[in-house]
Amino acid sequence: MHAGEEFVLVLDGEVEFHTEYYEPVRLSPGDSIYIDSTMPHAVISISEELARILFVGTHAIADHGIKPETSAAEKKPRKSARKPSGSQAKDQVGS
Repeated sequence: MHAGEEFVLVLDGEVEFHTEYYEPVRLSPGDSIYIDSTMPHAVISISEELARILFVGTHAIADHGIKPETSAAEKKPRKSARKPSGSQAKDQVGS
């Protein structure tokens, strides 16, 4: 098990996909499965020939030390940019 999500598509052969919370699922060529990877899981070839699968996995951003985006309500207001003074202020008013 690990953070993220997984998509598995069987290309050749047959596999059995095991998860902690569900009964094993037998997958044949063309079958696919999509799961939350935080649930323990395993894929086992059950065919006599070599099984081939296409595996696509994601990872959680937090796993790499990057904090998830905060909501607008949680963001602190930024300090406004310094206001121009003197002749700069007059030039911007006419713009």
